[in-house]
Amino acid sequence: MRLNKLFAIILFSVGVGFAPASANALELNLTPNHVLSIWTNINDALVAVGGSIAATPPSARDLQNANRMSAVVFADKTPGDVLGQLTVIRARLDAIAVARNLDISRVYVDPDGAAVTPSVVFLNSGHVLDTLVRILNDADPDLLAGGFYAKTAYEDKTPSDVFGLIDLVSRRLDLLL
Repeated sequence: MRLNKLFAIILFSVGVGFAPASANALELNLTPNHVLSIWTNINDALVAVGGSIAATPPSARDLQNANRMSAVVFADKTPGDVLGQLTVIRARLDAIAVARNLDISRVYVDPDGAAVTPSVVFLNSGHVLDTLVRILNDADPDLLAGGFYAKTAYEDKTPSDVFGLIDLVSRRLDLLL
């Protein structure tokens, strides 16, 4: 009898471990610091070889101006604001991908429809970086893209800082394309 009770307790404990968690937002303990690293890479890739994806090559002056641009300071932005700005960039890059017969960006949506977290923004930012690298590789098959996946350590960054870098990508795209 005691053995059956012990077995039942063990079975219950194991079952609880596999039970689905409550419907919360995806959270991988990522912060705006992690997201900023991806958008730093996207900016670096765009400056390095962004001119090669333009229908008409940008002038040397435009390339120089794109390289000199810096992020604008924003305040009070939320992860949802950042995801909204990211969506605009993704659409622009997806249009280029389609024109080159490449796959468009994957989109991560929290299956529970929960609030936007830095983790959701991080996953979608990674998909945008992948799309940009595919486009750049299509334009230059000899491109070594590993450097565009570098991890840069940041501290104390906010969604507003990430928003500023995404805005910088947008302005660079305006100039280069």
